[in-house]
Amino acid sequence: MIKVAPRNILADLKRKKPDSVSKIKQVYNERYRLNIEKKSPRLEMQQLLKLLGDNKYVSRYRACEDNVTIRDIFWTPPESINLFNTFPTVIDSTYKANKYRFLLLEIIGVTSSNKQFSVEFAFLECEKEDNVT
Repeated sequence: MIKVAPRNILADLKRKKPDSVSKIKQVYNERYRLNIEKKSPRLEMQQLLKLLGDNKYVSRYRACEDNVTIRDIFWTPPESINLFNTFPTVIDSTYKANKYRFLLLEIIGVTSSNKQFSVEFAFLECEKEDNVT
């Protein structure tokens, strides 16, 4: 799927059909509707797991005792594994809270030419050693 910014979609539409009365809000609404339709009945976490699998990301997760609620989830793109094996230097890791009150851990690596790349991402229930490990 090609991702095009809504403003570019609207500009292209106006260029092709100058008499169009479409507004940017309509473009956003249509994009939202298409995303919901594509997601179908899956919950957000189910959609995330599906997309990780579809795009061949390496991912692991831990569930609570009920085997329904996710406690921690880790994912990394395959290219990042190759880069990290070649350049194992980590320069940064950041924690950020999100709307689910989980911590988002992002580990960033650096190549020999000082280019940065994302090594991995994880949503963590808390900042305990067990969760991070």
